[in-house]
Amino acid sequence: SMKRRFTALGSYARDGAGCDGILFSCSAFGSSIEAVQQLLRTDDFPVLKPNEAMMEKAAALGQPNDKGKRLPIGVFSIFEPSLPSFTRELQEIAGGDLDLRLHYIPGALDQLNGDDEAGCIATISEYVAQVVDEMNRKHEQMACVSFVMFSMARAKKATEARLEQLGFAAPPVLTSPDLAVQQMRTLLGH
Repeated sequence: SMKRRFTALGSYARDGAGCDGILFSCSAFGSSIEAVQQLLRTDDFPVLKPNEAMMEKAAALGQPNDKGKRLPIGVFSIFEPSLPSFTRELQEIAGGDLDLRLHYIPGALDQLNGDDEAGCIATISEYVAQVVDEMNRKHEQMACVSFVMFSMARAKKATEARLEQLGFAAPPVLTSPDLAVQQMRTLLGH
C-alpha cells in the first residue's frame, strides 16, 4: 500500500539516511504523510505536510481582528480539484470559522505545462490583483493570499509587485515552500 511505502521511506530517511526531519512536498498524499507523522513525528524529529505551515499562518491571519472583524482569506489554485481538500484542511485547523474565498485561476496550469513559465506567473499575478482590487472597490480587505500549490510559489514576487501597484495596503502572499522551510528550520533550531 501507499502508506506502507511512505512509512518505509520515512523510516529510511530517519534511520538509514540520518535526516533531522522530513518535509513532504506534495499534498496529494495526505493520508500517507499522516501515517508517517503518527509513526515517526516527535519533538526531535519533525515530519511536516507541505501546506501545514501555510495553513496555520493563514488560519491565524483569518481570525477576528481587534475590532472583532474576520477578514477573508483568498485561496488561489491553478488546479481546481485541489481547492476542496485544501479548504477542508484549512477549516479543520481553524475550527471551521474562516471566511474563505476560493479562486481557480484558469489557463495558468496549461501555460506552466506548456513551458510558458513567464505566462503562468503573469496570469497568476494579474488574476490575484484583479480579485484584490475588486474587493477593495467593495471596501473589503483580504487577510492574506494563499497559493494552494507548490508550483505557484514562482509567482509570489510578481504577485507582490503587482499588488503593490494597486496603491493600497496589500495582503501578504503566502506560499507553502517558503513557510514550510521556515517552520522546519525553526523546529530544527536553525
